[in-house]
Amino acid sequence: MKRMNIAQVTWVENISPNMIRVRLQSETIREFPTGIEGGHLKLVIPLPEQNEKAFGRFLGGFGVRKRMRTYTVRHLYRETGEIDVDFVAHGDEGPASSWALSAKVGSFIGFSFPGHPKLKRSRSEKYLIAVDMTAFPAAAAGVEALPAHAKGDFYVEILSEDDVQPINAPSGINLHWIIKSSANDETHLVNAIRRYPLSGEESVFIAGEFETVGALRYYFRQEQTYPKDQLYISSYWKRGLIEAEHKRVKTLVA
Repeated sequence: MKRMNIAQVTWVENISPNMIRVRLQSETIREFPTGIEGGHLKLVIPLPEQNEKAFGRFLGGFGVRKRMRTYTVRHLYRETGEIDVDFVAHGDEGPASSWALSAKVGSFIGFSFPGHPKLKRSRSEKYLIAVDMTAFPAAAAGVEALPAHAKGDFYVEILSEDDVQPINAPSGINLHWIIKSSANDETHLVNAIRRYPLSGEESVFIAGEFETVGALRYYFRQEQTYPKDQLYISSYWKRGLIEAEHKRVKTLVA
């Protein structure tokens, strides 16, 4: 298991009705490599009754994995040792969302060193990206790091019109915001991608809910027979399952 550190909250903002941005500070973050935005890291959510000293002991013991969730480095500020992490506000349905909703300056959380960003560079510099709000931070950070001449389309499934966010994307990347008609409707994003005029040269990034991702994985691998080195297709969550349960199901279809 990755070594865990403790970060302090220095800033919190509701950047849309359904997304909360939390800024975390730690001296360890000064060691993060440049260009890590879009990389995943593990967060360990403290129990409501834990103080920081008790939480530090908890990080070195049993039960950590049950409180661990996967999130994304949205922005990195190495000079101050800070990162932004965006949380979809699911109410108090899960420990991470519940923590983010109550987070304030001085709150604390456990975190790991991040992995590498997942958006693959395309030899043709053409990109097709389709995500829901859980995967938006990873995709948006990846798009913002693309070269200025990159071209393609970026589809984002959001819960309301007010969830549209600014993205510093290259001018050749077209943004498409798809508003879900209901919380359980997973067809809009799939239909939009199936209508997309593929060239066969795109680097494809698909991430979000398990059923949506499964449908698009079949489309690109079986129907369109895209080579695996052009694809990043990954489910980030599955309705009705906690992260550990989703991870077990995910390994069966990866």
